[in-house]
Amino acid sequence: MRKIERQLNLLSFLYSLKRPVSLEEIGDKVLGYQGKTFEALHQMFHRDKKELIELGIQIDYIGNVPESERGYLIPLEKRYLPDISFSPEEIIALQSLFYFLAKQRGYPFQENLESALLKISSTFPESEINEEKARESFPRYFDFSSRYHERVAQYVEILDEAIRNRKRITFSYYYIQTGETSQRKVDPYHIFYERWSWYLVGFCHLHQHIRTYKVERMRNLKIITRKSVEPDFEIPQDFRPEKYHDIQPWEYEQDEEEQVKVWLSPKVSFWVKRIFKNSLELKDFPDGSSTVKVRVFNLSNFIDFALTLGNDIEILEPTHLRKEMKKILKSIESLY
Repeated sequence: MRKIERQLNLLSFLYSLKRPVSLEEIGDKVLGYQGKTFEALHQMFHRDKKELIELGIQIDYIGNVPESERGYLIPLEKRYLPDISFSPEEIIALQSLFYFLAKQRGYPFQENLESALLKISSTFPESEINEEKARESFPRYFDFSSRYHERVAQYVEILDEAIRNRKRITFSYYYIQTGETSQRKVDPYHIFYERWSWYLVGFCHLHQHIRTYKVERMRNLKIITRKSVEPDFEIPQDFRPEKYHDIQPWEYEQDEEEQVKVWLSPKVSFWVKRIFKNSLELKDFPDGSSTVKVRVFNLSNFIDFALTLGNDIEILEPTHLRKEMKKILKSIESLY
């Protein structure tokens, strides 16, 4: 049984009682804890209890009573969340999001998010609802649906489960340069959304190093030990997920470092130079164009970015990447 299901069973059991309940009774009656040794039961329960308390669910131990009446209890006054009120601006924003998502398909946690928004919107006062203004809040052309999203959405939910339960994963990873895939076994640490793409950060057993992977390039993603309740790994205490949010996708450590030199047209030079803030070399020309040399650890992500600039960027060095870019551009042209 998955950890979240076990924790929900525990909460359901504790909410059904107004008296303290012993750890032994939890082990006898709560699905997910049954059949465990006392030591395993003790470790599992206290790990779950700690996580639930971090989520704001108060589980107290009542010990100042006769021994037969001691145990764990969710206090009655802690069983309900305080009422939430929304400002008129927040109501418009939530309604706009609801209408926007109704037009989308294949994004992560779609069912959960739609259900939550529907429940929230049912609490809005009639006088504060402005459907016309809400529908106009998102541009009609703004649409993040794509052919990848159904698979990517499914993978993001699997990765979320693997990270929460500390479960090792395996997948094939597709390389745009070669068209080949490489099998990977990874301890997943963190997922994040950046520049219209989902990324996974984790410890790669092949390279024995923390690497970053683009989720849409994963194939055949699986959790290796899904049925086991014990974690497969622990995230290092010095791991800082936020550092991966402040760098460019080609700076994610995945491949060996390469130094790439590009030419930028006057049309894009002024703003692309800001993106290449960690450049090794920069030269501006009288016509407004520039050449920049940058460190690249992830060639696939760099090529993705270069393709968005079209003829306003040209790869000058290294030669093999320049040839690869020309090859990709020819293959794209052949589609039209």
